[in-house]
Amino acid sequence: MVVEVVRRDGRREVVVVGGGSEVDGGGDLATLWFLRILASVFVNATAGTSVTFTIVDSTNTTRTQTHVDGGLSSVFHGSGCGDRVYAIGLGSSSVPPSRSDYKLLGEFARLDTTFRLDESLYYISHSVMYTADVDRVVCEVGLYARACDNGGVLRTVLLDRTVLSPCVSVGAGEIIGVAYRFSV
Repeated sequence: MVVEVVRRDGRREVVVVGGGSEVDGGGDLATLWFLRILASVFVNATAGTSVTFTIVDSTNTTRTQTHVDGGLSSVFHGSGCGDRVYAIGLGSSSVPPSRSDYKLLGEFARLDTTFRLDESLYYISHSVMYTADVDRVVCEVGLYARACDNGGVLRTVLLDRTVLSPCVSVGAGEIIGVAYRFSV
């Protein structure tokens, strides 16, 4: 995860949280398809829409494969009950994360993400930019998914809660950006 603050004087401060484990995408077809499947799990999709990829099969015929349908199927596959989008929350709690967390403890902002799939660099990302309305201290960030459950009800689930150490101070009018980047 990358956290970036743009100060009022234009200075940029970047905080990288966690080293992660990335594998260099070597350009092979299997890695590209794994990335596309991963993207289908994490893509933002408005209600009732589908997400498809075009492929060329072993007979050199172009085909379309659907990864998100517009119906009420499983939590990571359907968009029939509402917008299937991801959001990033910002909060002020420095309480360490636990396995039982279901929301940010001191959340003051939650923004829908911008989704990006980069097949040339083999990554997907969700990112937000937040302009502080008042002086803020950001100590926690979280990634939320909103998706249909099998009963057709739109649910919100916290996928990650990360506590920043040290916390990041953001003055009124300053911008903080957060990006979750998944590389293969």
